[in-house]
Amino acid sequence: MQENLRVRERLRYVGFALLWALLYDILFWDKELGINFFIFIAVYVLGFTSLLLSTGRLRVRWSLGLALAALIMAAMPFLYRNEMVTIGVPFFVFLLLFVYSAVAPLENPLRRLFYFSRVPMIRSIDLPFVEMGSVYRDLWAGGGERRLLAKRILFGVAIALPLLFIFGLLFYHADAVFAEWIREIDIEFVDLWRVFRTLAIALLLASFCYGFLKRTYELGEKTGVPRQEDAVTVS
Repeated sequence: MQENLRVRERLRYVGFALLWALLYDILFWDKELGINFFIFIAVYVLGFTSLLLSTGRLRVRWSLGLALAALIMAAMPFLYRNEMVTIGVPFFVFLLLFVYSAVAPLENPLRRLFYFSRVPMIRSIDLPFVEMGSVYRDLWAGGGERRLLAKRILFGVAIALPLLFIFGLLFYHADAVFAEWIREIDIEFVDLWRVFRTLAIALLLASFCYGFLKRTYELGEKTGVPRQEDAVTVS
């Protein structure tokens, strides 16, 4: 029962990741940077912060200052139009969001002195990629009639698509009427790319969230001996 509750909690973050990825496609496809960028960032800050609060994981309150700074900077492309803003501002905004998202759920039960280098998500930048398998297992693994049905449907689709492509190609060259019907279908490669990109962004963000959802997410201990300067150098 407890494990089911934890899975439901994690799936809320997966749903948020998918919605944010869809919003990216809606706001930025074939559009210039402007108010859409502020809306995009505001949705992330409000959505992610709300999830942290509702699940009791907003532990570092001062990190909200980073989110506020990201919101203020996100409004700049709407107010100013030059290359420095359109290129530099998104970089710094996403950097602030990354640090905010990595620090906000951080636990520090031993009251260690804070160092950014000891934050697990910053120390192990590959953590989101490690957790991609966990996202898949929460979505499709385990029991339940609905999950079992979804797995069977996906398995059937995975088998059917190559067969459909092969037989469709044969009919395309053999039947002129079928070939004309295929040519009238207005599906371009760029549409497939948008679908793939949306799913990739959602998976990456969900995996990032799993970095602090599926493990003990604590501030690490500062290791290493401070460098000692000799008396001559100090003098």
